[in-house]
Amino acid sequence: MGFIFLDIETYSSKEEPMSSLNPYFNDSKVIVISYNIYPNFEMKNDIIQNPTFLFEWESSEKNILELFYQDLKQFIENQKYPKIVGFNHSNFDLIYLYGRLLKNEIDTDKNLHKFMFRIPRFIDLIQVGIQFSNYTKKYGELGLPNQKELNKLFNIPIKEEEGKNLSKFYDLKEFELIKKYVIEEFTFETLYIKFRDQFIKCRQKNCFNVF
Repeated sequence: MGFIFLDIETYSSKEEPMSSLNPYFNDSKVIVISYNIYPNFEMKNDIIQNPTFLFEWESSEKNILELFYQDLKQFIENQKYPKIVGFNHSNFDLIYLYGRLLKNEIDTDKNLHKFMFRIPRFIDLIQVGIQFSNYTKKYGELGLPNQKELNKLFNIPIKEEEGKNLSKFYDLKEFELIKKYVIEEFTFETLYIKFRDQFIKCRQKNCFNVF
């Protein structure tokens, strides 16, 4: 059982501010793809490896999409139960990637759907984190947490910058600031491990035995 941890950063232009959220605008593009592949199920804090970072400004959007998609397909094809893990990736990252892969003619819509949605199983950390959300605790109603909130809860280092500033850094060619941000943001393995251990501990204490 293998895992691929995934995150992307997108571009918002001054002329088309929604280009960072919708992959079908003229100015839409992926500027960073961050991912980490683990072929085996076992994952511990001491074996977390360094992610792969693909930067659009070092080649082109099409090139980084091709490189990532090649790795994704190989991962999916070599795993019986491949899992894609991210933070809100089921609602954003994968949907945006699908649109950009399609627009750049990397593969057919049928194949893209197969490798991105039909075969892999999703673990979305934002959904898993609902029970830990301050909103959920305060209002007694399910609420989505943000990554900083969850990192703080589990004593995981928190990124300093805000994602909304990345397009500004991109326009100013301050690429080192973008690199710093994505490196600090990629704590998904650690967060996954914290969730997993928390659920195992709760299961041992029969926290879920409510029926």
